[in-house]
Amino acid sequence: MKTSPATAKVLESRNQYRPCHIRVPDLEHRLSAIAVEGQYYSFFKVVKDRAQALEVAARLSRRGDQTVITSSVKGDVVWVLELDAELDFRHL
Repeated sequence: MKTSPATAKVLESRNQYRPCHIRVPDLEHRLSAIAVEGQYYSFFKVVKDRAQALEVAARLSRRGDQTVITSSVKGDVVWVLELDAELDFRHL
């Protein structure tokens, strides 16, 4: 796992995270997420390339959010740490 200058973790391999769904206290619906080292990150945005992903992560970092970046066939995905998240077991 690499850490970028924007303080985002960049996960290079799918072995480093597990896709899941989570629930957070302030929303009624579940969120797409990934589990990384015992913490949950909710889906934030897909962008065209790594430079854009790092830019988005830097903006989120400035407002106090921790982020993770993964790659997909559609581009790079930015995920945001959800400290109060609980795993949604209903759809496992």
